[in-house]
Amino acid sequence: SSIGLNPTTESLDFGDLSRGTGAIRRVNIENGTPMPMFIAVLKSGEIGDLMEIDKNFFRLRGGEAVKIEFSLYLPASAEIDKKYKGRVYLFKIPTFGL
Repeated sequence: SSIGLNPTTESLDFGDLSRGTGAIRRVNIENGTPMPMFIAVLKSGEIGDLMEIDKNFFRLRGGEAVKIEFSLYLPASAEIDKKYKGRVYLFKIPTFGL
């Protein structure tokens, strides 16, 4: 469905990062309906504290597509050999012309 929460098996795997380094992953978002959508991205878990999202809480016009960039920086103080996990939730909410 193109309305509501889009469950995905897509993974934002940042791989094995050394302390003091970062990585970027991009996700394409498309509004396949004629109706404008409000896009909200929520992050949770330990990795959420280390992640920045370049676009969040914005409107996507009908038929429009954008890329959202997720940047992760592993600080020098990060634990060695620790797996930082979390989830990213993407919501597409119809705005009904608002």
